[in-house]
Amino acid sequence: MRNETWYGGAPRLDAIEVTRFDSPTAMANAVLTGQIDLASNVGAVAGRTAEGRSDLTVVRRPNDVVIAVVMRTSGGPFADPRVREALRLATDREAMVTQVASGYGSVANDVLGVGDPLYDKSLPQRRRDLARARQLLAEAGFDTGATYPLVTKEEAVGEVDSVKLFATQVADIGVTVDVVVQDANTFYDETWLQAPFYTVNWGTNDSVIFFASKTMYSGTKWNETDFHDPEFDAAYTAALSAADDASYTAASTTLQRIQYERGGYIVWGMVDGVDVASSTVSGLPTLGGYGRVQLEKAWLSS
Repeated sequence: MRNETWYGGAPRLDAIEVTRFDSPTAMANAVLTGQIDLASNVGAVAGRTAEGRSDLTVVRRPNDVVIAVVMRTSGGPFADPRVREALRLATDREAMVTQVASGYGSVANDVLGVGDPLYDKSLPQRRRDLARARQLLAEAGFDTGATYPLVTKEEAVGEVDSVKLFATQVADIGVTVDVVVQDANTFYDETWLQAPFYTVNWGTNDSVIFFASKTMYSGTKWNETDFHDPEFDAAYTAALSAADDASYTAASTTLQRIQYERGGYIVWGMVDGVDVASSTVSGLPTLGGYGRVQLEKAWLSS
């Protein structure tokens, strides 16, 4: 409902009704058929369909969504950092962006927070190296005769497709992956924070320190990779207590280096946020991440 005392000025609409859909596809179909006025993060396919229609408007927010593979670091088949490195080296990032994001995205480098002004571009871009990946698996004694379930859900556009493609890529180094698609509710009840191998998505391109605090610091309850690294924790604490820019930059650089070298995520790319709206909707936000829900300036024409 409209909040007349909102600090940024009174919103233009009396109310906004929010509807939850079971999948991005269902939400995209709803806006394409005129059932709703705005659909958020519907993906490149729906965006391309809408671009050819005069009754619809497309808002594209570059490098906005993270779809990552989680490997549990505290135990199980992926506890050895050499195994995690091998799987990263088996990933064809360019193919992932081209096929999963339909080109609406960019290659990433296994560090969360690419939108951060302090994002470390000096880290070598990790590229596919199958020979090195096989060597690392052999050194780690990894069991290539086993099958490893990789659990996902139809939550973010391209999330299921990403792991299906990933499974074919790691097969090239002898790793057999069984893609398991769960209902989102089941996933968060039974898989998230518990399974050794699953996918996550973040609908925001936030700072390095944001992701460290939410997903990797030992003290967080959302430690998705069960990552417990004393050096990482020390750098996180140093970033929070930094008295000057130089100290903060140094801590941020350390956090990124540790993620890159021994973290539990495969961050293969960033996917553009694609919103589709009725052409009667104006004043839509173009901000990345959760800024997409700042609709106080939106209005409807008759």
